[in-house]
Amino acid sequence: MTIHGFKFDTVHAAPGETVNITNGDSDDHTVTAKDGSFGVPVPAGGANTFVAPRTPGTYSFYCQIHPGMTGTLVVG
Repeated sequence: MTIHGFKFDTVHAAPGETVNITNGDSDDHTVTAKDGSFGVPVPAGGANTFVAPRTPGTYSFYCQIHPGMTGTLVVG
């Protein structure tokens, strides 16, 4: 997953797969599931990872710092 221009990509992952995040912005962000199933900070210009949920489905996420930033993780 890449964060750039205060926008997220739509992400596809296998159940339990490690998802890599790269932040191309000069601001810190988070990738936080609306249902609480995952959530990680992603520093400005940095990277982080999280493990996709093991249950297939579509998961909405957002940035806690910039709540208007939203994205979708498709697990299947």
